[in-house]
Amino acid sequence: MTKITEYNKQKEVVSSENWSDLLERFSKVEVSSVKQAIIAKTPSIVAIKKNYTQERSRAFIVKYIINLASFFNVKQNFSTEQVIETASLIEKYFYYLTMADIRLFTEKMKMQEYGPMYNSFDGGKLIEALKKYDQERSFVYSEIRKQQNQKLKRVDKNEAYPDRYIEILKSFLKPKEVKKKEVVISDEQKIFNRWINQFDNLHKKYGKTYGGERFLEIGNYRANINEFLNRKIKNNETFN
Repeated sequence: MTKITEYNKQKEVVSSENWSDLLERFSKVEVSSVKQAIIAKTPSIVAIKKNYTQERSRAFIVKYIINLASFFNVKQNFSTEQVIETASLIEKYFYYLTMADIRLFTEKMKMQEYGPMYNSFDGGKLIEALKKYDQERSFVYSEIRKQQNQKLKRVDKNEAYPDRYIEILKSFLKPKEVKKKEVVISDEQKIFNRWINQFDNLHKKYGKTYGGERFLEIGNYRANINEFLNRKIKNNETFN
């Protein structure tokens, strides 16, 4: 039977410059909690597959599976077929997990937060543990969203505009004379509507929805509506 020690030799990936830069940046990312893994904004499995090829996405996952097998002293009993199948299942059903998630999950496994694994670790137990991590991640993500919503309500072009956005826009727009009894849409509101339309149009082409929230995923760039608006404001402040 082919062992996983042979898999590294068979599937060795030659990194391009951009991939190397990504790995270097990732090596400096430190996470010790699920919240930190979420806000670290490292690429998801599906983003790696899309932007750096499936081989690199698969190799990244395999690396951590092999690391866990070695840690739990079952490396010689874990076949190449088991490694590949397990990695494939993770790619298919947990594609939204990020590089930081995979690293943190591996560390939690080693700390036996999902039960003892020594001499009994296999693909099935890894998937079951990953489901528990995913449940924990969903809860933490929900809490993060609640906190964000308390600071800034989700904006829709038919809703009232947040005061802080209006004030920022007013700071770099010239005042406009308004005739009495004339219904006029302010310049800042027009800009705000245009930004919302831009997000809507981009989401149709590059959008993803996680936990009911819309995101833009363009290469390594990932942002929800609030992050998109903040970036627009910063760009306008810089331009002006």
